[in-house]
Amino acid sequence: MEQAQEFVEKPRARSGPNAFRLLRYLASRSDALSAPTPDCPPCGVRLIALLIAGGHGENVGLVPCADCGRTNPLPAYAGPEGRLCHGCSSRRLAVACARCGKLAKAVARRPDGRICQVCKEKEPGSRKECVSCLRMMIPTRRLPDGTYLGQTCAPKKLQMCCRCGRRRRANALPVDGPVCGNCYASSARRCGVCEQVGPIRVRAKGEVPDICYRCYVRPEKLCTVCGRIRRGHHIDHGNGPFHCDGCVPCEARKRQLHMCALCVQERKVGVFWPVGPVCPPCYRTALTQPESCTRCGRQRILVGRTPGSGRICKACSLPDERPDYCTSCQQPADLLPGRRCPRCTLLAKVTSLLSRDGTTLDASLRPTPSWPGCAEAPPRVFWASW
Repeated sequence: MEQAQEFVEKPRARSGPNAFRLLRYLASRSDALSAPTPDCPPCGVRLIALLIAGGHGENVGLVPCADCGRTNPLPAYAGPEGRLCHGCSSRRLAVACARCGKLAKAVARRPDGRICQVCKEKEPGSRKECVSCLRMMIPTRRLPDGTYLGQTCAPKKLQMCCRCGRRRRANALPVDGPVCGNCYASSARRCGVCEQVGPIRVRAKGEVPDICYRCYVRPEKLCTVCGRIRRGHHIDHGNGPFHCDGCVPCEARKRQLHMCALCVQERKVGVFWPVGPVCPPCYRTALTQPESCTRCGRQRILVGRTPGSGRICKACSLPDERPDYCTSCQQPADLLPGRRCPRCTLLAKVTSLLSRDGTTLDASLRPTPSWPGCAEAPPRVFWASW
């Protein structure tokens, strides 16, 4: 009795609206838990997961996705026909990105429209310092003290593999428990065409049966680019128009091209700055050749532009954002690896090379006022060679 009460309390289905939704679903059919349907409420999905984790997997079934029919992972998103998995939910919510034009899930709104995750990560200020490796990375996990961990340093969720017994990242969650990547293999089922048991290429949907890899034939449709009926696929993860195999590479290259805001040539985008899209050659040139900002007059990397076509730095382009400060001199600057400005980075590099203990220089080796590190900014050759 206590275990049953625990199973109902953990998925938050003991009282309130969740209790009524679960009771209504269980009363609608006798096999609500042994053969659940996509219209299962969220608390029912959580209840099934707890029953499987508690060793009752042989008595319950997994909730399938209303679109693809997959049961792994459990569908956690609401759709018009029932629960949806993460992939099908992303395809339902896919819109054309205002910058790259690809159909993807919108993660942010900008003055030019909704943008995808890839374009958002190219914006200035999207990367933060990882507290572990001290590199500028896309933040993956926020720590209680306000610092961040990057994707490579953030700890991964480990589970006990039910087959090899090692604690590793789970690649699948079948009925018998988590399975790691080394032990996982796609489940073999009977093909509806050749009646042989093997890995399935296309899952059954509607009147179309399961099709194995040997029986699957790619469809032939009218290509929207060349106008010929050929084999191909729908671009943008199945949400875009149909392109044949010959037109897919050409169209993919065209979709990646934008007009660079610095060289005014149609090239692949390396980063999105306040001035606009910037190609990789112009991006490297701007990083290695800082110039004087027309607004504050400091030697900085110029990422923006005034209405009068003057080039300005990041602090002047984005005044609402917190500027980057050097960890050594505590002054706002364009930071290099180690969160130091170019001048402090040069001083630290020379000190570590010429000193005995790595921290203190001998009196005869101390820098003079004419030494490049004492100038307002190091020479350009330092920016290019670091």
